[in-house]
Amino acid sequence: MYKEMKIAAGLQKTEHFDPTVMDAQTVLKMATIEGAKLLGIDKEVGTLKPGKKADIILIKVRWER
Repeated sequence: MYKEMKIAAGLQKTEHFDPTVMDAQTVLKMATIEGAKLLGIDKEVGTLKPGKKADIILIKVRWER
C-alpha cells in the first residue's frame, strides 16, 4: 500500500508541476478514511475509534543525507 500512496502523490505532483500539491497527510487520509468511505465501510474501518476494527499502519522513516 505504501508504494501506491507514493505513486498517487507523485502522479499529482508531476501532473500539476507542483511538489506541494499533495502532502503526506492528504495521501494518508485518502488511503484510510476516504478509501473506507468510497467502499461504504467507513462505519467499520478507516479511523482509530472505539468499536471499529483496528486500522493502523506503521511507517519506518529512513533519513537520507
